[in-house]
Amino acid sequence: MVVLKNKASRSIVLAVLMAVGLLAAGLLASVKPAQATFPGDNGRIAFTSNRAPASSYQIYSVASTGREVDLSPVTTQLAGYDTDPAYSPDGNKIAFARNTGGKYDIWTISSTGAANANQITDNPANDQSPGYSPDGTRIAFTSNRVSATSYQIYSVASTGREVDLSPVTTQLEGSDESPVYSPDGNKIAFQRTGGPVAGANADIWTISSTGGTNANQITDNPANDFAPTWQSLPKATPPPPGNPPGNNSAPTITGFRPAPNSKIQNRNPLISATVRDAEDNLSATDIKLFVDGNPIAAADFSYDPATDKLSYQSKQLSRGGHTVRVVATDTKGSSTQETWGFRVRRNAP
Repeated sequence: MVVLKNKASRSIVLAVLMAVGLLAAGLLASVKPAQATFPGDNGRIAFTSNRAPASSYQIYSVASTGREVDLSPVTTQLAGYDTDPAYSPDGNKIAFARNTGGKYDIWTISSTGAANANQITDNPANDQSPGYSPDGTRIAFTSNRVSATSYQIYSVASTGREVDLSPVTTQLEGSDESPVYSPDGNKIAFQRTGGPVAGANADIWTISSTGGTNANQITDNPANDFAPTWQSLPKATPPPPGNPPGNNSAPTITGFRPAPNSKIQNRNPLISATVRDAEDNLSATDIKLFVDGNPIAAADFSYDPATDKLSYQSKQLSRGGHTVRVVATDTKGSSTQETWGFRVRRNAP
């Protein structure tokens, strides 16, 4: 199987396939996965298909249970080639990439389908892989506006055409694709290939959603890492009204190990913190521990009430960035959470 390593190559292949009507299997190699959705009840699933006709792709939606349940066309009323569907946070719209004349632009349409789609970008370059910000006001996408052979990430207002266009990664060297917003909207995760730091393979990076030069490399491996998605963690439950009474204070979490933002070589570090409450004697059942978003069972970590020390002997961690989150709740319902990160490197400085 031939692997297309950059989006410029994929776009050229798509143009040829559309012109000569080659087999659908060739087209599928260029279809990008849909971006992550947002917290809330499970709804429908949008996808791209060449059901009608086989030489072109449009967007459909289907119920998330069963097989072909409540299948609904979304963009089949439109001429063109439609890919990369991404729901808006409220579920009322779908952003997608549309090719009608040899290049892609970003469009939006009602999630139930309609003839009145709204063109968001209008540029001779290829604009693809749209993703909504959590508040629905902006759309991040990837484009080869600066160089025909390299892609960078931009964001634009989700209404109008080229409204409030903002570069995100154009200050960086390399080819950047597959943007996805963080749940708070402050960062964008993306895959990056090329440049003096990233090298020939694709790695996952993050950057401020408003752009800048201070991007953070998340993965660092000779393999290709691509198509990131961002997990949304539930926020700590606030105490019920009237509780805690009086001057009850929430637990405190300090003494993080490995130290925040540290770079270590040990792939099995002891993860620890001091978890203390001024009024209550806490136990392991009052504490929740997450490593890289994954909950650690209370039986797998220890907590010593005499020293207020939480300890967890980690399994072998992959090289790259890792996050730890500790949530402590006292008997009166007061809760505190702290999150920190560190990196496991092959050669620590």
